[in-house]
Amino acid sequence: MTNISVVLIYYFTLSIITYFVYGNDKYRASRRKERIPEITLHLFDFLGGWPGGFFAQHLKKHKNKKWQFQVIFWIIVLIHVSFWVYFIFWYAGFNEYAPTDFSLEEL
Repeated sequence: MTNISVVLIYYFTLSIITYFVYGNDKYRASRRKERIPEITLHLFDFLGGWPGGFFAQHLKKHKNKKWQFQVIFWIIVLIHVSFWVYFIFWYAGFNEYAPTDFSLEEL
């Protein structure tokens, strides 16, 4: 299994977990039970589950109108996308200073 496969499996798995954490919080909110703290939702997003958080927000209509939550969520998404764009351009040979013996297959 290549390293890129491990990364994709990690993101996919954490996204599914995050989706269900959001869903659990939505369920608790509808039953007026103790809620999952927003910092916990953001932690799951930050650790790589932001795609699952995005789908949960839109499919379950949860936390998608609270602007303070959305600002932090989109900052987390920007951090992830920026990291991967930088990583790909720097290490995949799109940069003249990148190591020449590196390829995405090594991920």
